[in-house]
Amino acid sequence: MTSLDHQEVRGAQASDREPARLPQIQIQIDPDAVLIEFFIGDRTGYAWVITSSRITSVELPNAPEIRRNAQLTSSLIAEVRAPIGSNRRARLGNALRTLSSDLLLPIAPFLKAERLIIVPDNTLANVPWLPFLYQATLPSH
Repeated sequence: MTSLDHQEVRGAQASDREPARLPQIQIQIDPDAVLIEFFIGDRTGYAWVITSSRITSVELPNAPEIRRNAQLTSSLIAEVRAPIGSNRRARLGNALRTLSSDLLLPIAPFLKAERLIIVPDNTLANVPWLPFLYQATLPSH
């Protein structure tokens, strides 16, 4: 590896860069887009909703349940070798509905944007966001 290559690799390391500040992030967001960053702690969680002109912080109080349902959703989807039976399908649907309620209802007014940019924390990293968001759009009975 030449010294130039080493410098390029070193420059690409996240630890060498300063974190982006809010104005730097907002200038990158289109007017028709919303960036939603989630953090799920031990007792509570947060969703930060960032647009090109504002930031809103929303508390998500059911962090233990969010964590449990996110892990359940991931494990049910990860069972790819097993055929999806009605019991697994029902459990997955229930987990998605609960996650939808706990995560998306508090930020529902912001979900009408043309484009959503979702930044999940580690707890939500394996949640399949497309069916999750689809589930959120279904009418409740």
